[in-house]
Amino acid sequence: MADEKKEASFGKKFKKIFLAFVLSMLAATLASYILSAFLAGTSIIDIPATINDPMFRTYFMLIFAVVGLVFLIALSNAKFKFDAGGDAKVTSKGGMKKFYDTNWLTTEQLRKDPAFKFHFYEDLHRSDNIGIPIRAELIGNKLNVNMYKPIHTMVIGTTGAGKTTQFINPTIQILSETHAKPCLVITDPKGEIYDDHSEKLRKNGYRILVFDLKEPFQSTRWNPMSRAYEINERAMNLNREVKVHHNDDPRDFSLKCVSQVYYGEWYEFDGYAFADIQSLQSHQASLKQILKTEAFEDLKDIASVLCPIQSNNDPIWERGAKDLVLGTMLAMLEDSENPELGMTKDKFNFYNLSKILNTKDNEGGNTLKSLTDYFKGRDPLSQAVQLANQVVANAEKTTKSYMGIVTDRMGLFSDMGICFATSTNEMDLKTFADQPTAVFIKIPDEKTTRHPIASMFVSQLYKILVDVANKRGGSLARDVYYLLDEFANMPKIENFETIITVARSRRMYFTLILQSYAQLTIKYGQDVAATVKDNCNIHIFIASNDQTTLEEFSKRCGNITVETETTSISKGGEPDAKASKNVNVQQDTRPLIYPAELASLKPNSGECIVSILQQNPIRSVFTPSYMCSVYDMQKAPRNDKLPQQLDEQALFYDIRVRNQKILKTTPNGGGAGGGFGGANPFDF
Repeated sequence: MADEKKEASFGKKFKKIFLAFVLSMLAATLASYILSAFLAGTSIIDIPATINDPMFRTYFMLIFAVVGLVFLIALSNAKFKFDAGGDAKVTSKGGMKKFYDTNWLTTEQLRKDPAFKFHFYEDLHRSDNIGIPIRAELIGNKLNVNMYKPIHTMVIGTTGAGKTTQFINPTIQILSETHAKPCLVITDPKGEIYDDHSEKLRKNGYRILVFDLKEPFQSTRWNPMSRAYEINERAMNLNREVKVHHNDDPRDFSLKCVSQVYYGEWYEFDGYAFADIQSLQSHQASLKQILKTEAFEDLKDIASVLCPIQSNNDPIWERGAKDLVLGTMLAMLEDSENPELGMTKDKFNFYNLSKILNTKDNEGGNTLKSLTDYFKGRDPLSQAVQLANQVVANAEKTTKSYMGIVTDRMGLFSDMGICFATSTNEMDLKTFADQPTAVFIKIPDEKTTRHPIASMFVSQLYKILVDVANKRGGSLARDVYYLLDEFANMPKIENFETIITVARSRRMYFTLILQSYAQLTIKYGQDVAATVKDNCNIHIFIASNDQTTLEEFSKRCGNITVETETTSISKGGEPDAKASKNVNVQQDTRPLIYPAELASLKPNSGECIVSILQQNPIRSVFTPSYMCSVYDMQKAPRNDKLPQQLDEQALFYDIRVRNQKILKTTPNGGGAGGGFGGANPFDF
């Protein structure tokens, strides 16, 4: 490496200076001897008399001190001005005693510095000291692995640069081989990552989950709307969580006491001990409002993914469409609070959301009568009504303009495969981090309409794990690593700047794999992209042809100060004229690695540059997985799971039946459910 060459250069200069020092000392001894003999008036050949003369010792010590001082100055200059390559000499700047501003970490530092967690691959099964892989270099038959403490990471690699073989495959193999066995969340754009790693993960004790948007009829099913349903269901049934105590001491139950005195009967709820029914109901009312707000926010995030605001010039139509989608989901949630209507958890899904929003009538000329009536018969302060009426209670022409966008956005659910995969929940994500678990999100790269569901999965898994972490005192039982390939090609994840800021303290770590920094800015905007980049303390560069990315990564690696010495010799026209010599010394600051050097890194070579906050950069190597026989990448057996069928008859929720039941008994409103946003929707 470059540092080793520098050390060799310094060694040569040291030898020269030391030889000069020895010769100088011999000369100093001889000079002291002659001077002492001359001043003392003794003969030069009378060696004993001259050496024993005090004057000799005085002159010798004086000359020794001068020569020693000169030697130290020369040695210091050699140390802090040795060659950085060619004729450019790395030197101190501003009087600071260092010979560089930044520098490449050496192989020796990577082996010895505990911050870089060096392991041989064969020893990983004994190690809990793990983190983000920053090097996986095969030397001989030994795979040399370095990891850095778990933090968010950004990987830059253009299409075809080898992101999968150089980083994703080694990372999965390394992390799953460790004794710690962290959980993994892996986006799999082609399904190949599952094929290459699922067998090894199973052998190593992992539970494997597959959310398959590529072959959805064979997928383990997951309903994005179910979390909001469960939260709201809890809000409506808080009394079921109350435990009544008689003549017990609340201090014996490790509860928080909200009263000073407790009599014979008191109430246990939500980790508290309540002495009377009034204080219990007050706390329940507050918690109910909190839960309903959380359910609302969950559905709002879903609506934002289904109906993103893409127009900068005239966003009012897209906002109206998003509000109608959100209002419809809230109305469905209100219906679930009335058992007579039959909006069960199994029917609270995208299939019925799409059916409701696409309901058309043929009689009377008003094609949206059933949809408009669906928002009638509700609490006047219902948030569902407030949101939906901005569209359905508008002029007919305006409403049709809104509905055109809604129909377009809901076109995703004309895909029965997606309706099936999101129809119910077969994954208990609350237990995700209780044991080593890997979930593969298979995303068809050719069907971008299915990509929003992948974004929802990532976002909602994060929320569920935050809930679990909060109940465990703030952190999960084990680390969870998100490996999000083609992150910027996924639909925008709402509030991702907040997610990435909060996740680390809960033991969740995001690795975002992009083609360029520009991709992130285009998807999330400049401010959010800057926040996301700042929260990624490791940046790994594999390859990019984006000039902005090359320049930004070059700056991230830092600068060095170089001293260039130029010598010019000039001679007058006269034959006997003497030549004059002019030496010019100039200091310059230049990048440690130029953008052009980054652009010239060979794709699929294993070379990459690693930048870590508060550490010197690393010229690293990830030996491509196809060249690394120590990895266990046995192909998964063919999926023989038979496609399943979506039972539309059992799943369908008919809003015409709902309208008949509600509007027949309460034609002027006021009846279906507690509502979202009502003044006092809490009944005890």
